[in-house]
Amino acid sequence: MVRIEGVVPAMVTPFSKDGEIDEHGLREIVDFLIRKGVDGILVAGTVGEFHSMTRDERRKIFGASVDQCDGRATVYAGTASISTDETIMITKEADDIGVDVITVITPYFVKIDDEEMFQHYKAIAESTDLPIALYSNPGRAGSTISPACLGRCSELSNVVAMKDSSGDISLFQQYLRISGERMAMMIGRDGLILPALILGAKGTVNALGNIVPDLVVQLYENIKRGDYATASKLQEKVSALRLALNVGSFPVAIKEAMNILGLPGGYPRKPLLQLADFRRRALMKSLSELGLSADRER
Repeated sequence: MVRIEGVVPAMVTPFSKDGEIDEHGLREIVDFLIRKGVDGILVAGTVGEFHSMTRDERRKIFGASVDQCDGRATVYAGTASISTDETIMITKEADDIGVDVITVITPYFVKIDDEEMFQHYKAIAESTDLPIALYSNPGRAGSTISPACLGRCSELSNVVAMKDSSGDISLFQQYLRISGERMAMMIGRDGLILPALILGAKGTVNALGNIVPDLVVQLYENIKRGDYATASKLQEKVSALRLALNVGSFPVAIKEAMNILGLPGGYPRKPLLQLADFRRRALMKSLSELGLSADRER
């Protein structure tokens, strides 16, 4: 049984300047993250720009990630689509490739009610034996998994986790209370890792793991051992870095920070554009002030 816990970076997908997937760069990122001690990787998620990919491209990313991980870390695959039927098709393809867990964000663009939300996840759960992590990110998808809907979904045998990126710690507490021991709650906001884990989260699916996976791992480990004084200082640094990334559209600044630090972040895919020069200079200054530079140990 897959254990869903720990530090799980939501990986970027490196693209070339002409928009092609940089598979070599992707494999390099996988190795970098595993060397730094992460517990898993999430590919083709929000940070990974899944919204800009074809099904063939997602299959390619799933396959390369599973192959490169080679059992060294848990592979979470984002299989969501705007429709239930296509989500099921992508999920079956991910299963055939050998991913460990699927992560399914709520349907986006359309506004659905609790019954529609539950039936969506029920259909997906019945289509696969893979463990499923629900994903609520209302700021991007426009829909929220309500506590009541979570309670119903938690009764589906292979719905075993949820990533919450609402940023609402009170709502997260409700999720924890309802899910109990049946589901692993994962926090999806980098700035809330410390409070969420103290409250009972099992881990963090995070964007900053692309840039400073070792820092996020240290934060997680200090929280788990109860060293909250050290953890508080580490959370402060994580939060400062997350704020520094507000210089551009998401996840453009994450990729640019990786490029600055010598990692293959690559280019964003249009309509996203690279940072303007003045924004890139501001990001470089912020990274330097936080003690991050291209010559750091990778």
